[in-house]
Amino acid sequence: MASQYNATCDICGNPYHLCLSCKDIMALQPWKIHTDTAEHYKIYQVLHGYNTGVYNIAEAKAKLKTIDLSDKNNFVAEIKKVIDKIMAYKDEPIEKETIEVMSTLKKDKKKNYKKVETETVDD
Repeated sequence: MASQYNATCDICGNPYHLCLSCKDIMALQPWKIHTDTAEHYKIYQVLHGYNTGVYNIAEAKAKLKTIDLSDKNNFVAEIKKVIDKIMAYKDEPIEKETIEVMSTLKKDKKKNYKKVETETVDD
């Protein structure tokens, strides 16, 4: 019975066997509920986090860079499309003017902090 496929990987679409009666195995390997491999489960987690707003696109891209995507050509079309969109995202560089404003704000914060620190209160 172990050779009968009863589940489909959410990432690549390949069928695999999932033993639903083996609770100990499910506790040790929860990735088997959604995917056929642990590596595909990592992809699943990132995409799920991105779709639910846990990760923004830059965070999702950084996480996907740490995962083996070498078999991406075998993924479900919708999954490939989302991964391609995330990986195509280009981090926009911060403009010089924005950096100067941020530096000024940091300096002003330090001045205000010191001013409050040295200020005395009369009763």
